[in-house]
Amino acid sequence: MEIFFEHSIKRHKDKFERLFQRSQYNKKPSLDINRIVINLSSKPLSENALNALAKGKNFAVTPKILPVEDIISNIEAGIRFLPVDTIEEIRYQSVRILRNAKPIKSNLTFSQRHALKELKGDKDVIVLSADKGNATVILNMEDYNMKLQQLLDPQIYKILPKDPTNKFLLKTKNLIKYSSIPDTIKRELTNTEAISPRLKCTVMENLL
Repeated sequence: MEIFFEHSIKRHKDKFERLFQRSQYNKKPSLDINRIVINLSSKPLSENALNALAKGKNFAVTPKILPVEDIISNIEAGIRFLPVDTIEEIRYQSVRILRNAKPIKSNLTFSQRHALKELKGDKDVIVLSADKGNATVILNMEDYNMKLQQLLDPQIYKILPKDPTNKFLLKTKNLIKYSSIPDTIKRELTNTEAISPRLKCTVMENLL
């Protein structure tokens, strides 16, 4: 009996060792936060802010309150072309589910939320997503504005008295209209909602 017991213990220990080694092998390496969150500003970031920003621009922070109005609005938009009976059933089930819905558990700690709130309220820095590498970059607002001014070099660009888009649009439409291009292709080439180029600045609004 004692020999069997010792053999059983040894067998379980060997099994545990194999499972432990396998889990260590499959364990993902920890991410280097300093490579994910690049702080180029003059202000140091707390550990909570770094950990929150390291989650990336696509990380969706759970709302403190269930967005009932948004959910209902999206449901109504999706069911408006369905049969009346189906619409009423979906509305009934939606109301039942929303009434019984529990508060959403936060996917950020209280300290992380507080750190992000402080960062959002700091007008001297700006949080951006890097062009490459899926990293988050923190810059001084002054440095950021300076870089924008460099892009808008007056030697390259100049301020126009008014937007010339409509003028070019009309000219292009007339050129297409009186050309020998087949009518089917003319319709494809004609643009009625042209928009002038714009300089867009990317800010990580999901987290902030």
